[in-house]
Amino acid sequence: MRKRQKIFSTHRPFSNARRSRIWPYAMLALAIGVIALLVWVMSAFVFPFLGSVFRGEQTAFPSPTPEEQQVGDLTDHIREVLLTNQFRYVSKPALIGDEIFFASGADNALNPALVNIYRSTAATSNSEVPKKVEGIAAQNDNILSVAVSADFIVYFDAKDTGGGTIMAFNRNDNTVTPLKTVLYGVVNVYLEGQWAFWIERTATDTYKLYMMNVKNQELTTLAVYTDSPMGLSEPGVCDTEIAFVEADPDRANSEQYNRIVRQSLTTGEKTTFDPGMYAFHPVTNGSALAWSDHFGAADSTLYLSVDGSMPRKMAENVSEYGLGQNFLAWCENGQIWAYYYKEDALYRVSKPAEYAQLETVSDHGVAWRDVTDEKRERDILKFAGLD
Repeated sequence: MRKRQKIFSTHRPFSNARRSRIWPYAMLALAIGVIALLVWVMSAFVFPFLGSVFRGEQTAFPSPTPEEQQVGDLTDHIREVLLTNQFRYVSKPALIGDEIFFASGADNALNPALVNIYRSTAATSNSEVPKKVEGIAAQNDNILSVAVSADFIVYFDAKDTGGGTIMAFNRNDNTVTPLKTVLYGVVNVYLEGQWAFWIERTATDTYKLYMMNVKNQELTTLAVYTDSPMGLSEPGVCDTEIAFVEADPDRANSEQYNRIVRQSLTTGEKTTFDPGMYAFHPVTNGSALAWSDHFGAADSTLYLSVDGSMPRKMAENVSEYGLGQNFLAWCENGQIWAYYYKEDALYRVSKPAEYAQLETVSDHGVAWRDVTDEKRERDILKFAGLD
């Protein structure tokens, strides 16, 4: 009796496929596909979830859209300071009104010696040599920081070995008063009216933010930073308040978040602002706040908040910045820009072919060095009024 032939078989085709020469390649392709799928799932879902658990949710900020803006041009506002061999190198300048102040000088061999402070004005800057401020002369080696108000010039008289003395010059009676001895490093001084501010390293891992009444030398400690990167975060000052950073009490040990303190210069009242990140070097003009997400890095991202609004990401690759009376100015990849936030208007300040190094932002202008020529024989100092 003949056996009934099986019409359907579930074994032979599979067995035949396994004996096929393409079987190993098919299995290899399948394995690669499975691994790729696992990697995609991990990167798209698992890793972000774990990151949010351990780091906390990161705030998303709107990005700038300069390509949608018509960029204005303020290059016709540029003024260059006439610097001769006597002024081959200058300190970080200070601006007040249409005046620019800086330390400079040279010895008999024309070697740089920043031992005096000089003044130039917008009207005469590129036609007259800067005039020396009589009554100021370094007692140590070099004057490395200058700040100016209507009544005072405060400057750091530095030693080449480190440390120095913070000095105050009264512009009304031409008297000089030492304010404080600094033991370590170099300090940047800030001045608003009769109030001077600076961050000073007082121990190996401790920095303090000081405020001093220049008239009576009353010293106040505003913040203490111990073993913290916030000790390297410079404050920002304007005529009404000072802005600085401190740890967030709710996330005291966080490396992802801190907060910005705004303290009134008249009442001492403090308010805090949550930037939604770890912020550095906040600057203020009383209404707007700006800060960066890195300290001292040329690739920092710059943020702006006006009247407590949600921060806006303004620019990347920012090396220096500051707030004027109604504008935010910054240096991005060697170009200086000014954004007038009430008008939502962006302007170019430095010339397109120029590589600039922003030094100072005041209420009404900016100052910078032209470092386009790396082999220049002297500093090239420029400034522009932005009113």
